Amino acid sequence: MNIHSCMLVILRFPSALFSSFPLHFCSGLCLILQQLFSMGVKKLHMDGSLKLDAQGSSQLAYTNDDIMSLSRAWTGFDLQPVRSNIEGGTNRLDPMRIEAQWRDRFPKTDTSGGYIGDHFPLCVDLPEKAFLKKGAVYRFLGSSPLPELSSDPALFATDDSIQRMVLASSSQLLQKLCNSNNGICNFENSVTIDSPLICTGNECNVDSVRVVQVGESAFYEYVRVPCVNQVFYQGGVKISPRYRWDPVMCANPKLPDAAEACCQQLNSFSAERNNVFDGERMLLSTAQNRCSAADREICDFNRVPGDRHKNSLYFWTSDDCHVKVKVNLEGMVTVVHHPSDSTNLVPHVDETNENYFKVYWKNNNFPKASDNCGICEVVNYGGSCLCNTVVAERQVYNTPPSSKREALEKLVIGGPDPESFASNTYTSTSNTATGITTYLKNGIFDVNTIFEFTDDKGRKFHVKNSMEIVVVNGGEHRFRNAPHFMNLVPTEATKR
Repeated sequence: MNIHSCMLVILRFPSALFSSFPLHFCSGLCLILQQLFSMGVKKLHMDGSLKLDAQGSSQLAYTNDDIMSLSRAWTGFDLQPVRSNIEGGTNRLDPMRIEAQWRDRFPKTDTSGGYIGDHFPLCVDLPEKAFLKKGAVYRFLGSSPLPELSSDPALFATDDSIQRMVLASSSQLLQKLCNSNNGICNFENSVTIDSPLICTGNECNVDSVRVVQVGESAFYEYVRVPCVNQVFYQGGVKISPRYRWDPVMCANPKLPDAAEACCQQLNSFSAERNNVFDGERMLLSTAQNRCSAADREICDFNRVPGDRHKNSLYFWTSDDCHVKVKVNLEGMVTVVHHPSDSTNLVPHVDETNENYFKVYWKNNNFPKASDNCGICEVVNYGGSCLCNTVVAERQVYNTPPSSKREALEKLVIGGPDPESFASNTYTSTSNTATGITTYLKNGIFDVNTIFEFTDDKGRKFHVKNSMEIVVVNGGEHRFRNAPHFMNLVPTEATKR
């Protein structure tokens, strides 16, 4: 690796960590990153012989682009607060903490032609009310109502007017978390739901939970199963903070990333809340139903009144929002959000952002500013192309794959655990010859089919019979959609 390239990557991170360290620290980190690539510079077979390409030449195990992509995982680290027994003004003794807002949110490629995030399920595919389904995890917070892996305003812990997600005494979830013995709760540090639970009371009215209250003063944080989002999607909707003039962005209406803001018909000046608990996120459809129940509707509001800390999230609006792609001269891309009615965008998704990442273009063919970008728009003083996108989902197999290796190579989108759904959702058949179990959703072999198997390293996989292709420039150029763990919505930053 070129150490100068590594230095450029590290010094561009928007992190207080690197601004507080001398230059030799950054160069030292670059040396560490280089040493981590101890696989050697050439790809090898298991017997140590060189892997050759179609022309008989050896293949590089990684490139500078790989290292620059993977090094972006080293973001979001900050020093711990100073302790009284440490001299000086900084704490360089304790392990660093993660500042979620500083983390890089965008996709990262691996060294095998894929992405970190491949074979993880899509968050949009998780079952409805996943917080009550098999595999849901809860972390004990003690008497603190603030989540530790995500972020709520600090005043949520001290404001007596905060509306919390209090579990009813009849709740199966409460009984699971309480773990009662002679009427006394025996709280465990971590609780995993081992069989689906039936909702009770407000649990039936929410799409997801953050922190739930058990009894008078005990709290658990819900930890969603690991899942990824796709950068590009169809049907985006504009979400806005409390005030209309604040920076806005697109959101996927199939994800619970925003809250309801309900307006009286023909009056969008001031919106009202109809939430179950403060800090609640929900799907767009749920927000629409909440507003309808109050004889109101989703709208492009001017403001959401009330305490600022209770409205410290994004709200669904009635405006469409399109997800575009910006392509630079090297074929690297970044995402640009284009709402139907706003020019003030969140910086990391506006037209001027430089958060480029690698995608896998078909035949390495991408729109070029030097060719006037085709039907795309030339931007950045003629250096980039801004294109509309269409996301197409395709079925990969018409019959189950013939081997586990083939399934892992061709199916990059993970599937949710079929056992986390209602018992009659999936039917399964197993092939003892291949070791693959096929799960059909509602008895149909299609894009929702899930294949389950365990590889020779003992890792269990669920992969979905689907591929997502991003089509740009009227179909002339295309690449496969890119997964990422970190949600692009600022309030959804997480330490998970």
